[in-house]
Amino acid sequence: MESSAQPARDESSEARASGPPGPPDESTSPAAPRLRPREVPGADAPGPDAPPPTTTGPRAADVLIDVAPARPARPRARRLSGPRRLALFGVSAWGALVVPPTLIALGAGCPRVALLGLAALGLGLGPCLAAWSRRRGALVAALLVAPALPVVAPRAGPRHEGALVRSCRLSGPGGAEDDRLAPWFAGLPEEELIRAGEAVGWRGRERVTVARRGGVWRDYAGFEGRGLFERDPSLVLDAWLTDRGHYWLATPPGASPGAPAPLLVFLHGSGGPFRAYPAWLARDAAEAGFATAYPTWGFGDWLSDAAADRVVAVIDDAARRAPVDPERVVLVGLSAGGLGAAWVQRRHPDRFRGVVALSGAPFGPWRPLEPAVAARVPWLVVHGAQDGHVPVAAARRLAEALRQAGGAVDYVEHPEDDHTLLLVRRAEVVGRLLAWARAHALAAAGR
Repeated sequence: MESSAQPARDESSEARASGPPGPPDESTSPAAPRLRPREVPGADAPGPDAPPPTTTGPRAADVLIDVAPARPARPRARRLSGPRRLALFGVSAWGALVVPPTLIALGAGCPRVALLGLAALGLGLGPCLAAWSRRRGALVAALLVAPALPVVAPRAGPRHEGALVRSCRLSGPGGAEDDRLAPWFAGLPEEELIRAGEAVGWRGRERVTVARRGGVWRDYAGFEGRGLFERDPSLVLDAWLTDRGHYWLATPPGASPGAPAPLLVFLHGSGGPFRAYPAWLARDAAEAGFATAYPTWGFGDWLSDAAADRVVAVIDDAARRAPVDPERVVLVGLSAGGLGAAWVQRRHPDRFRGVVALSGAPFGPWRPLEPAVAARVPWLVVHGAQDGHVPVAAARRLAEALRQAGGAVDYVEHPEDDHTLLLVRRAEVVGRLLAWARAHALAAAGR
């Protein structure tokens, strides 16, 4: 008969078989961190009194559990959005455009011009920085623009009664209407503008010539604040931005309605209506019996019908304001104004008794000359053989074309002079100009 009794479990033997608890099995705990034993140096060398090693597993003191740290995730590079990329490009481009001239102005001793450069930098950086922070962009723009506001603000300045050179506008008959001529950039002395322009505008030989003489800007000390001009503020930068119908007018003291003065109309060159031109010509012309008018026309691009019509409008307006004879007018152009004189005479061939081209003649793509029309009046062409702005070959071609068309032309070439001819030989050139103009203007009147 089989016994149903189960043999008793020997708990002591199971305990011996199982042994002390060891490290957890990685296969049974997948979520646990990976553990690996690390040998401790000297742990396998038992001392003389150490008990014999057991066969049930390693001792806890002999094994260190090293938890391998998790490798941190590499941060992903943050890409700029499209508007911010465009803003960054704008900051770089605008800075490259504005910063060099600003530094040049500082080096030339023109602090107010440098302030305008910083203001321009702020106007460009502000909108670009607004792509990151509108408040930050507005703050940067305000900090850079605010110091230049006194330079930019329009101001008419006081009127100097009895000044030789009057400020006039085509829009009114004179008086109170002219008082409203308040140009922008009135806080910028023209001397600084000339100084900065000389640092970037002149070429190799001409730069040396101007430097040897000390610079055009030194001439301003001779007429600023001495009552030559009715108004003090410069009109150069203002003329680049707006057309006020402005021109200067100077009349000789002996002119009267019964004895009107012949008129010289002077067309300025590239850059604008610098006050140096009336300062160089008005007094000598008045002493010779000439009235002088100086139309303002932006940067000096006279090759348009609107510019030609403006010159004629100035002549008519000057005849209404002062004792000026509109039938005895000699047109004078300097540099780009010389090209303009050819254009104006071409459009209004019967309004002038002579044309004078100083360091200016049609050349390259600017060929407004029609010899048959130009030859209807006498010409005086004065040029420097070393001119680097307007090639002397252009002046020679102009004189030859006039001669072949049957015109009367006096050609004077200075072999050692460049585009600074009027600056270096002003007394000689102005004297020749006035003598030539007087002979032709008076001959036209039958005197």
